[in-house]
Amino acid sequence: MKYLPSSLIHLGIYDCFIENIFEQIGKLIRLETLELSNINLINVPNQFINLKNNRQLRSIQMLNGLKSLQILDVRHCSINRLPLYLSRLTNLYMSNNYLINLVGIETLGYENNYKKYFYFDINRIELIPTRIRYVKNLHWLNLNNNYLEKLPKDIFNIMTLSYLYMEYNRFHHQQLEFIANKFKYNNPNFISIYSNKSFM
Repeated sequence: MKYLPSSLIHLGIYDCFIENIFEQIGKLIRLETLELSNINLINVPNQFINLKNNRQLRSIQMLNGLKSLQILDVRHCSINRLPLYLSRLTNLYMSNNYLINLVGIETLGYENNYKKYFYFDINRIELIPTRIRYVKNLHWLNLNNNYLEKLPKDIFNIMTLSYLYMEYNRFHHQQLEFIANKFKYNNPNFISIYSNKSFM
């Protein structure tokens, strides 16, 4: 790592065994993208990174407050809490983790009006906080394969939400129909996908 040129812009490390990121990465002052996939990572640096496939990674709270971060990919890890105060975030990929709720979701992407694409499928989510209504321009929300039994009423008033995936949760079929009809009434552009059906 110490022999990498300081002018390096992109760095990818894949399929090896590294528990910590070397201090030398901090000397890569021009580095814009750091991809770390399937390396058994435990700690992460304060940069824009791809962290998918690190099953030992349980927390990404050290990323909290990164103002320049727009896309965060932490699929297939063991994370149980959302990152917070990523003010310019637009895309968040957290599929296949250990999330049990989405507390703090309103702190993601609050400084921009770009469409937000959030993927929380294959987790253990039981609770969607009412403050989800404060997510700016929430466009895509994937909640497939979780433990949800209900949604907060506030979610029906998110006019920017166009795609909501809810397959394989704990909703009763009547609940799902009510949810789809409620969204359709409030937002004619809304598409809800559940039980292998698409309601438009």
